[in-house]
Amino acid sequence: MQRLNWKKIIYLAAVIAFLLLTASCSAQEEPTPQATVDISPKVFDEGVHVEGVDVSGLSLEDGAAALADAIDALLETSITFSVETPDAPLEYSYRLNRLGVSIDAEPFLREVFGYKNEGGGAVNFQFDLAADESYVLGLMEGLQEEYDWGLAPVNSSYYVKKSSDEDNLTTGGTLEISQPEDGYEVNLDELAATIVSKIEARDFSDFEAPLIHLDGKDEVSAVGEMVLMGRYRTYYESSSEGRRYNIWKISDKLNGAKLYAGQVFSINDHVGERNEGNGWAVAYGIEDGIYTEQYGGGICQVSSTFYNATLRAEMEPVSRVPHTIAASYVPKGMDATISTGGPDYKVKNVLDTNMYVIVTCNEPESWVQVELYGTLQRDYELEFWSELVEEIQKPAPVYETNSSLGAYEIKQVRPGQKGEGWEVYRKKTGYDGTVIEEKESVTTSTYKPIVPKYQVGSGIPLPADGTPLSDVQALAASLSSGGSTTESIESGI
Repeated sequence: MQRLNWKKIIYLAAVIAFLLLTASCSAQEEPTPQATVDISPKVFDEGVHVEGVDVSGLSLEDGAAALADAIDALLETSITFSVETPDAPLEYSYRLNRLGVSIDAEPFLREVFGYKNEGGGAVNFQFDLAADESYVLGLMEGLQEEYDWGLAPVNSSYYVKKSSDEDNLTTGGTLEISQPEDGYEVNLDELAATIVSKIEARDFSDFEAPLIHLDGKDEVSAVGEMVLMGRYRTYYESSSEGRRYNIWKISDKLNGAKLYAGQVFSINDHVGERNEGNGWAVAYGIEDGIYTEQYGGGICQVSSTFYNATLRAEMEPVSRVPHTIAASYVPKGMDATISTGGPDYKVKNVLDTNMYVIVTCNEPESWVQVELYGTLQRDYELEFWSELVEEIQKPAPVYETNSSLGAYEIKQVRPGQKGEGWEVYRKKTGYDGTVIEEKESVTTSTYKPIVPKYQVGSGIPLPADGTPLSDVQALAASLSSGGSTTESIESGI
């Protein structure tokens, strides 16, 4: 028989009495908060998986560490789509993290951490994926701009069908009508929405970017019929090989040009700089009153031909400069010089429709022709001519010594010319013979007087500027035959 332990019995009785006394006293005071018991789990429940990773029996911290690689791999998953192009579809892949998707794992894992897997089998939890549609749209807009997605529709329109042969120095063309062609563009709003919905659904299958169909339009009917409004032709039979090449080259560049409605067309801007690097030949051109070799020499014949065609098309010249020496291939007062970095011919299309330029360079017959087509239907004909309205006497010559010449040699450096003013007039006559406009002034051209310039050998005393050439020639003859210089000094030479 087990003996009673009186010491323990006495001790327990004392403890019980103390507790009863404490309870009686505390009824007179505010209640004291009781300590809560932590009943949350210390590890993930058995069978719990997150993104396919088994976290059973792991602490919250260890579970998060175990999921790090899976989260990285998920964010590296790509959304892939293709975009239609005229040749072949182009494929684009964007990782989820590039599309603005991020995962805040901690709050999600805390929820899963408290899950009680009463069934006991494996259960898998997945993060909710989401993307900002406006952010994705911005990315798609950037791609569209960078890669020029889509195919613009082609409206029916007029165009110049060119023909060109550099070997034979010929160019020409015909005015044609293109047929409308449909196009398309990527529906960026729908593309961005599709990407976001596939992310949310965890659908990572490839897809095609949605397109918007664009219809080509018939613009020719709205523009109206094109008619020949202006034509002019000049000839260049005696030109050098380099000049012929330059005439062909600028003709080919201007052929097919479009004069946009209401806008100013510049030959210099359209043709570009004339230099060796751009393939222009060296030929004689006018500079400072004399003919000098220069790249693009001879092209002013084409700019002058173009100018006369625009006059007949009743376009508005904006900038036009005559040569310092009147050209021989057009009537005086009807030329237009151009130069790289210098004079330019600019003309404004005053119509509300575009105009088209056809330039024909006929090398075998050595002529160049400019035609302008527009929509202005006219019932009259135009005639142009020029008249001399002012004459200025040719200046007296100037002289300089050139020791490289023979002692009594005289060399012409610049022939000089008298000054002239020419007025261009226009007559307008109806097809029925009625004179609509008898004599309308179109423009005035002034060819300034140019001072003749000569060089003399070192054996001839330098003549005073203004000395007649005949006097200098007589002096040179006298000196070369051993004559005295006294007469020449007295005559002011």
